Amino acid sequence: MSLFDRFSPVFTDELRGKPLYTLIRNAVRPDGSLPVDFALPQKAWRHKITFMDGALDGIMLYHSDSPRQDVRPLCAAFDQIAAGDFGGADRLLYSYFRKRENPRMLRVIDPLQEWIQRERGGVDAELLYRYALAVIERSVRTEEIKFALALLELLDTGDDAAVRQMVTTLALSDEFTLFALYIERRWPDGNAQVFKTAQRVHGWGRIHAVEQLEPDNGEIRSWLLHEGWDNRVMGEYSALTCARKGGLLERLEQPRISRADFTSAGQLLVLLTNAGPVSGLNDFERPSALLSAYLAHAAAMADTREDLMALDAVKAYVESSALPDKPMLLEACRRVREK
Repeated sequence: MSLFDRFSPVFTDELRGKPLYTLIRNAVRPDGSLPVDFALPQKAWRHKITFMDGALDGIMLYHSDSPRQDVRPLCAAFDQIAAGDFGGADRLLYSYFRKRENPRMLRVIDPLQEWIQRERGGVDAELLYRYALAVIERSVRTEEIKFALALLELLDTGDDAAVRQMVTTLALSDEFTLFALYIERRWPDGNAQVFKTAQRVHGWGRIHAVEQLEPDNGEIRSWLLHEGWDNRVMGEYSALTCARKGGLLERLEQPRISRADFTSAGQLLVLLTNAGPVSGLNDFERPSALLSAYLAHAAAMADTREDLMALDAVKAYVESSALPDKPMLLEACRRVREK
């Protein structure tokens, strides 16, 4: 009996559609990214509302307290896998994720993994490995694939070519990027792989990748300043992270900077000064120093419409702020605008 023959009829009947992994793999372009309009199949919510890939997890992560979700059925599914009863695990997963309250793996990944490590540390890793890869290859349901990725995160897979191929391919889909990153960052070349993923995704996946990325070299720091915040959701989600990790203040404190650095600094400041959905300039460690350094360069370099928009955003922010050097900053804004 083959591995796939051990899956339950419930699971295999559900898989008559094309597996999501196959859809993603077949859509990858020569540059290693997915087409701009790529989206996974999904059922419309009430009133025929649909969400972009990764949006439900992204909104949950940034904007909502995760309600308690019963993890016991997933623990039971894990026990079935550990016992070699893959069909029993399939039926439990199918029943769990089709509930009306729309259970999400993001809500239970931490308690599930903690339970596994605390209570089931002696399980045969080969069973988890084989089950996870089979689910990824065949499933048409996003949350089951995330469950499989949560299992792979517990294993040592950095030198496994088959796992790396699957994980890096799934990472290209914004729906799976976050869960793939949890695995990639544990590989020996983890940060380098996270950087590759960050460059190849442009929606919620890029937002998550920027959060996971360590700025351990100049190339990464420059990319964060110039491109890391540029996503198809809202740049505000990543602006503060990019400013910090990319060393925006340190870059602006240099006596001379490139035109590209100045343009990116202005774009970041527009995002940072916007009262958007996440933390902005108010949470930056030295906001006055950042604005002063930018305005010093702007006195010599601001000459495009985009530059003037950034200056207007800075001025509006300073006017509404309680910064101790507010008068000096406003005077600097005035001088730049009148030059």
